[in-house]
Amino acid sequence: MALCGLVLVSVLGYCVSVRILADPAPEKLVVRSVTITLVVWLIFCIGGYIAWSHGVIRLQEEASSSIESMFAPTATLYWIPRLSGFCLDSNRAGFILVMYLALLDRFAAKTSYTRFLRFAIACFILLAVSRSAMLCWIAYYLFTSGFWKRLRNPRVVVRVAALAIVCLVIGFVYRQEIAGLAELLQLSDIVSDRLSSDPGSTAGSHFQLIQRGFETWTRSTHTVVAGIGFAGLTESWRLLWDVKYANFHDMYVSVLAELGLPRSFFS
Repeated sequence: MALCGLVLVSVLGYCVSVRILADPAPEKLVVRSVTITLVVWLIFCIGGYIAWSHGVIRLQEEASSSIESMFAPTATLYWIPRLSGFCLDSNRAGFILVMYLALLDRFAAKTSYTRFLRFAIACFILLAVSRSAMLCWIAYYLFTSGFWKRLRNPRVVVRVAALAIVCLVIGFVYRQEIAGLAELLQLSDIVSDRLSSDPGSTAGSHFQLIQRGFETWTRSTHTVVAGIGFAGLTESWRLLWDVKYANFHDMYVSVLAELGLPRSFFS
């Protein structure tokens, strides 16, 4: 079933790519498709906020049993709901939104309407309240040629420097208030939980999953060469039955464990 799902997604992705490239007006096709998607995304975000305001939270592995649970957010950050559109996971939602942004940058010209779409995508990324989504968004802009071309302009350099100086001055003047706010929001606890290597912390559990992925890959000569196979989704569920994740929490380790070294190298 995992192999069938992989083949189906690959074929559909290829068909969509061919459809976009073969269209006589790919710009209009991409813009209209992104527009419809963002409208649906907005509907799910509104529904998620309404469900959250009524105290409904849905677990990611929980099946939707009603319309309210279908729209309900799957996670919150303190009192803030993580609105991820039609995705159950906020991190995945951020990656999908960045993909829409890449499609607009590749096929659509810079008009007032496409700027509005980019602004809407940025707002949805912020509504997801996902660190991974924001890092992906920042990394996308840092690795685009347009970003570095803008920095060649002296005016842009002056504006960036002025913004950095203003932020530093504000941080220095209001450092006590910022420290009090951080303590109120328990930001130090969040950061320490993310960076700590203790087994009970978030980062510690992630490191343990990565370690188990390497152990799965090296447990025999067969797994080193061929991996555990494309049925790795079922196999991962069996191996990781005692944790909430169905994978080794690292894409490269998962590919290595499921495909083996030779196929991972060529993929």
